[in-house]
Amino acid sequence: VAVVELGNRFLKCGFAGESAPRAITPLPFDLEARWTRDAWKQALAPFCSRIFFHLLRCRPKTHCVLLVEPILAPRDFRHALVEVLFEYFKVPELTLVPNTLAPVVASGVTTALVVDVGAFETRVLPIVDARPIFGALRVVGIGVGAPAQRLLEEEASLAAAVVVADAPGAGSDARKTASQITMSAVEQACLVGRRGCSVEGGELPAVQVLLDDGAEVSISG
Repeated sequence: VAVVELGNRFLKCGFAGESAPRAITPLPFDLEARWTRDAWKQALAPFCSRIFFHLLRCRPKTHCVLLVEPILAPRDFRHALVEVLFEYFKVPELTLVPNTLAPVVASGVTTALVVDVGAFETRVLPIVDARPIFGALRVVGIGVGAPAQRLLEEEASLAAAVVVADAPGAGSDARKTASQITMSAVEQACLVGRRGCSVEGGELPAVQVLLDDGAEVSISG
């Protein structure tokens, strides 16, 4: 079973039974766009092709698909995606699960209060007997994106020192690339990489993180 999770900003995809996604990549479109169904189909066809043949490297005709979708996705987007998967890629089976219901099902319970912290907003939704109570949905315009941006700005001055540290003759302990520093900042903002997970097709780099007590730990990709 191929598992595809669509967030408001990122896509995660992998296979059922594995401990981490195979890939995480930014969405090439805005889910809040008011496109027609035909416009969505034109955008989703190459997008799904990339998921199956580049990120997952599998044949869609031989894999059932579990699609975790945003609860507020436009109706035309949902219909277009279903048509593309069935008509263009001939998937044998498709299951749609709202993103707020997915953690409840995975936890083996049917009633819970789901707090979904996204990149730029947080949603709180009660689930009762596996049914989302949409009338009680609350959305707050605070997510992990703002803390991540602040950390990146704080690390910007350190990135300049990295260029010097990476110069010929510098000690091996001092060699850190700017991309590693950026990843460190993002990981410390809770966008944590998982072993075996790729970002845009590349393995997450190992980073050194300095803890509050002065100890230094290494986070592998």
